[in-house]
Amino acid sequence: MVGIIWAAVAERMSGLTVFDQLYTQGTGLVYYVALVPLIAYASIVPMLNGESSDARSFGPFTARAERWNGRLAMIGFPSLLLTESFIHAPVFTSFF
Repeated sequence: MVGIIWAAVAERMSGLTVFDQLYTQGTGLVYYVALVPLIAYASIVPMLNGESSDARSFGPFTARAERWNGRLAMIGFPSLLLTESFIHAPVFTSFF
């Protein structure tokens, strides 16, 4: 989810596609490689401390809802990349 939201924000700010942000600016890939392990580590720490992912819920933020939200985001990000590869333009600056 963080990836799809950040892609929308970065496209609006820079006007570049996700591919252009990662590969032509040079620093985009470095930030990506640095942030992915950090986010993965932050997700794993509660499990290493023995906390169940189903233990907490706050309003609509139940474990089941968050799993579905994550799954849809995992489908959405590759869809964004595929769409941008066909239209050769940033999606979020083209349509919004």
